[in-house]
Amino acid sequence: MDPILDNPRRAVFSLLRRRARQAYRLGEFAESLALYDRAWEWARRHGGPDDLDRALCGRASVAIELGNGDGLVSSLREVLMRSANDENCFLAANNLGRAYELKRLPKKAAFYARMAYDRALLVGSREWLASALNLLGNACLAESRTDEAKQQYTAALELIPRTMETWRALIEQNLGYAHVVDSNLTAGFGLLYRSLRALRRLGALRYTASVHVDLAFGHLEAGRPRLALRHARVAISRAEQDGDRELLKNALYLLGEAANLSNSSHEARQSFSRLQLEFFPNSGHLPDFLLAVGVRGMVSLRA
Repeated sequence: MDPILDNPRRAVFSLLRRRARQAYRLGEFAESLALYDRAWEWARRHGGPDDLDRALCGRASVAIELGNGDGLVSSLREVLMRSANDENCFLAANNLGRAYELKRLPKKAAFYARMAYDRALLVGSREWLASALNLLGNACLAESRTDEAKQQYTAALELIPRTMETWRALIEQNLGYAHVVDSNLTAGFGLLYRSLRALRRLGALRYTASVHVDLAFGHLEAGRPRLALRHARVAISRAEQDGDRELLKNALYLLGEAANLSNSSHEARQSFSRLQLEFFPNSGHLPDFLLAVGVRGMVSLRA
């Protein structure tokens, strides 16, 4: 017996989802998923179809971040096709956009981001409009359309409430990286370091690994391999702790490059050897190749 789930009052459903969102924003994905699971169970017992769809979208948002969202993609599409609820349709489209972004399919991500934007307009939510614009910016950046990406991120920051500090920090990170890619290093580093400070202050430590990766890349672009080395080491430690394999792979690339440029040949070979063993087991000569040619031109953190 669960006295909370046995309570039919809608306030219970709202509370569970609010707590799940709070955990999500701090990167506490396991806690967030557990709360969304309970919200789904409440909806199954006491709610209607819209409640079940809302809970499904919440569960999907976390599963996608954890890399377990493939089985929910078809369910999200079903919500879009059959639901007359604009809020649920926004959530479904936004989740689909994020899922395709992580699959490195920017055109599909942009398609659903635009759909999410249209629904957010109907709902009148500035926060949701900002989320859709951020997704569009990510899709543009993945296709090397950096000017357009920066426009989307800037528009998102103008919409997002200042009280949503974690969300703002993540968009500032994206904008900062776009500036770095465009060789506007002063603006890029300013935004990336501001994002990192905010995430640390807020306790959203899971999100800091990707900022360290961006900073490692930026310092390599600026010709400061020792600073890049420092950030790549932190990113690897954090990615290992969080179990984020994609971030770990990128950080190993950058650590090897930074160590190689810093004349730390042993650490460079170690990093590239680990990269080969864990991610490219059939590429036995990869460490020698990467030590000879360099990797900066081969690494795209958003594409």
